[in-house]
Amino acid sequence: VCQALISIKDKELPLACNNLYTQHVLKHRPAGATIEIKKTSFKKFGAYLLHQQNRGLLKVGEDKRDKNPAGFLKSINRKHEDFRGFKKENSNKLPSGGDGSDKTRLTLA
Repeated sequence: VCQALISIKDKELPLACNNLYTQHVLKHRPAGATIEIKKTSFKKFGAYLLHQQNRGLLKVGEDKRDKNPAGFLKSINRKHEDFRGFKKENSNKLPSGGDGSDKTRLTLA
């Protein structure tokens, strides 16, 4: 997720969290990897984002249409210690046209 957050420019914020997941997180996962949120204690990406907000990594805002407390990514704390060692990378991680067969499973921590 940190690699995905690095790819987001401040002028893109606020960003709908469903777009954060589909356009940034999935594109920046290691080649062939899947993210299995439902197998974590968070169960949903929004719950994971709220946890990261509590840790000071980012700030989320409520989507008033569906009362989702983590509907929008509002800001990113780029000075957070979790960003140490991360650099901007090319966003094309998955092989072209590949669905990531022989996938590595990732869980959010």
